[in-house]
Amino acid sequence: MRAACVAVFVGCALACAKQTQQGGRTAVIGTTDGALALSNLTAQIDGQERLLLRRPGSVENLASLIELLEARAQFTGSVFDYRRVAQLGKRVLATAPRDPAARIAAASSQAALHKFPEALALLEGVDEPAARSLRASILQAQGQVSQSLLLRRAAVREYANTKALGALAAAEPEVPAALQHFAEAEQAYRDTSPFPLAWIDFQRGLLFEKHARFEEARAAYAAAVARLPQYAQAQAHLAGMTAVLGNRQGAVAILRPLVALDDPEYAGQLSLTADAAEAERLRADAAARYEALLAQFPEAFADHAARFYLEHKPARALELARLNLTVRQTREAYDLALSAAIAARQSDCALAKEAAAVPDGGQRLQNLAARVCPG
Repeated sequence: MRAACVAVFVGCALACAKQTQQGGRTAVIGTTDGALALSNLTAQIDGQERLLLRRPGSVENLASLIELLEARAQFTGSVFDYRRVAQLGKRVLATAPRDPAARIAAASSQAALHKFPEALALLEGVDEPAARSLRASILQAQGQVSQSLLLRRAAVREYANTKALGALAAAEPEVPAALQHFAEAEQAYRDTSPFPLAWIDFQRGLLFEKHARFEEARAAYAAAVARLPQYAQAQAHLAGMTAVLGNRQGAVAILRPLVALDDPEYAGQLSLTADAAEAERLRADAAARYEALLAQFPEAFADHAARFYLEHKPARALELARLNLTVRQTREAYDLALSAAIAARQSDCALAKEAAAVPDGGQRLQNLAARVCPG
């Protein structure tokens, strides 16, 4: 369950530091210790839950609670938080269906569950900065990069703060432009929360990983984890790059503590590097949890479940990869679907034709398409 969103700003006392270049000199960005920041975020969530008991019809409280829960889920990988977001999204819309703030909050909850058409429908006619930002995130997640970029660039022209610059960087398809905007986002930072800066390092890692710059990706993920050790996705990607670079035992050591989380992704990932007996147990556990989640949130878990099944149940992986393509038509989604078709030994010329037409799909996508539809 991975929504395309920008981390919230939650500030407190200084503890962690990062060095960036500012006009030829080194600037230190100090931020709150990760554990303390997460504890403060949880305290804010608990406070909003208590307020909601006293003011059950408050759109302001509902919207704030949704935002805070999405932030915690984004960093900790908490499926429980996403379930709560789903409940609150329905509740806020039922409370005030015409209120723009309620519609934005409900749309955000739908986007977090990868229900992108429903989220965009809720944003129809709502012209506020938060709505435009959310719309840009959804369009990017769907693979409509050019439209997302228009909104992101307009937001930067309006107010070039860390949030706007970081979001623009994450949407930029070209590496130099993305790296420049990430640096600008860091230079513009004026808070003490570790969340936005850890998010920037994570997004920088995703950019490098996408372009097969694995050592740079590993370093970026390591920076995110150093600033926020509780950042589950960053830990998982760091483990992936550690394994790719030849350190299998290092990857296992990173992943093992994550298995206790309620997201099955980490048990599934560990099963790829664990020994045979443990791998079988982990696969069975992850499969049971994935199927339970797919029954409740199919769009949100289709892509990660498809990747999990790719090695040992390719037909199931292909089924889920096709579902994922109905949600988003990105290069990564087509790569997953083509890879699943190859693993399942399924020829699909229609899928191959669609994939071959993806803008900037790259040579890999062309090669996969040719294998799915030979001749």
